[in-house]
Amino acid sequence: MPVSGVVISIDATRDNEVVEKLNRLQGVEVMTERTEGKLVAVIDAPDFEVQEELTRSIREVDGVADLTLAYHNFEDMVDA
Repeated sequence: MPVSGVVISIDATRDNEVVEKLNRLQGVEVMTERTEGKLVAVIDAPDFEVQEELTRSIREVDGVADLTLAYHNFEDMVDA
């Protein structure tokens, strides 16, 4: 199961709206602590295809400017 930590750059004036939309995405958990215009989130997906779909979905949320990968772990999938 791939698990990724990402930093999401957002329109800071729409912070609560963007967080609400991101929290609706199954497999995405937005951390509660954040700085202005930046969110930290964890993407937890059953496989790489779903993870890519979630990444695209995050980038398509109105108010999201960019997504940067900070951490990626998929060691349990090495044999898969």
